[in-house]
Amino acid sequence: MKTTCAAAVAVSIAVLSSQATPGWVIDQQFTNSTPPAGWIFQGFSNLASQYDEGGVPAHEFLTGGFLRLTTTEGGYQRSSGFYTSDWTWSHDWSMEGEFRCIPGADGLAFSWVCIDGGMVASNTAYKLLGGPGGFLGVPRNSLAVPLYGCGAYAGVSGYSLQFDTYRDDFGGGKMPQDTNYATVRFRNLSWWTDVPGSTSNFLGEPTFFVNCGWVNFRLVQEMIGPTAHFTFLWGTNLENSYAWDDHSYSGNLPALFGVSAGCGGYQATHDVRMFRVYADIVPEPGMAAAAILGFGLLVTKRKNRRALAQCGHRRSRP
Repeated sequence: MKTTCAAAVAVSIAVLSSQATPGWVIDQQFTNSTPPAGWIFQGFSNLASQYDEGGVPAHEFLTGGFLRLTTTEGGYQRSSGFYTSDWTWSHDWSMEGEFRCIPGADGLAFSWVCIDGGMVASNTAYKLLGGPGGFLGVPRNSLAVPLYGCGAYAGVSGYSLQFDTYRDDFGGGKMPQDTNYATVRFRNLSWWTDVPGSTSNFLGEPTFFVNCGWVNFRLVQEMIGPTAHFTFLWGTNLENSYAWDDHSYSGNLPALFGVSAGCGGYQATHDVRMFRVYADIVPEPGMAAAAILGFGLLVTKRKNRRALAQCGHRRSRP
């Protein structure tokens, strides 16, 4: 599936309102060692196991012009970075990033998380850090299966686009674990289950994902009636894609967008250099004041919803 993207946008600064506003953007380049405004980074390394919530505080996150989420040093690791202004999106949005994954385990994820049905308070920010290993640092609901390990919290919902480099049955003993693995999946955080049709095997893909240097992707969501239609695009020019539908998708929730990664008994380096979100949103109360205080939100007016992804099919993945 081939996609030629030529989004025509005009950047403007606007006053936040309670109305849906097309084109509000997170546009973050992790290019220097100064922590970017509006982000919270959390993490631990040298954990004893999947159950260990403490450990050694994570390494310096921002180094060398990128965000380093895990390293090849230390035992179990879990870390995350989330943009701390949440919003409710009213219809369509896209998310894109640039990352680098050195072979090992377990992978990284780009997620959006709703906590307790609303905004994150100072005493709930810890819920933005999930478990190590196969949990990829992604928070999940405490009702989700599997229940073991840390990083599961009551009141968490959302979704996660995951780049998984280690086949893990989460202690179920139902499948062999394997480091020769490269899978993209779209996971519901309420139940820790994959959305049907979203999983694709990228093992052996020569230009994307594992050990391919810096790679980029885009995920586009478009509401078609009550159904959320997702298109995942990848490649140098985002020329490849596959798609799926989610008939039980829960949108219109206040959510935080962010990145995370995890390691278990095997380690790997997971780096992120760029992260963007492009959406129709309904700002949460108080968000205007947050923007004035320097959260660094950029306003982009979308010329056409279809400019998110103009798709001409060339290739589909199983």
